[in-house]
Amino acid sequence: MDIEDFWTGVISAGIIAVVLFVVLSLVTGPLFTGIHIKSGEGQYVGYVTAVEKSGVWFQGWEVYLKTDLASSNEDHACIDRNNPELIEKLKQAQVDKKNMTLEYESMMMYGLGECPGSSWMIKNVRE
Repeated sequence: MDIEDFWTGVISAGIIAVVLFVVLSLVTGPLFTGIHIKSGEGQYVGYVTAVEKSGVWFQGWEVYLKTDLASSNEDHACIDRNNPELIEKLKQAQVDKKNMTLEYESMMMYGLGECPGSSWMIKNVRE
């Protein structure tokens, strides 16, 4: 084996490694970050009954909602984990037991832990 064959092998291995990295990033990237193509939006009028953090490695925030406090039906949504101001507003709404209008949207695919067990994410709260 001469030096030229050695460098050809090194370059080939490097190209294969880069291609493999790009392919794996494209395949696994959406699992962590999600595919943020909006698939719906709307409003929910009701009461916040609970706000809780969930998950071990991929933590997210979940919100439980009712249209009427006496109702046994409870809906479920999530909050953007990178929006602490909204999380605090919803926690306060739970304490105050005020009727609120929640604006939400749904995405094609959420990232791991971003929206556990829910198909829609709260984006804004209005009193």
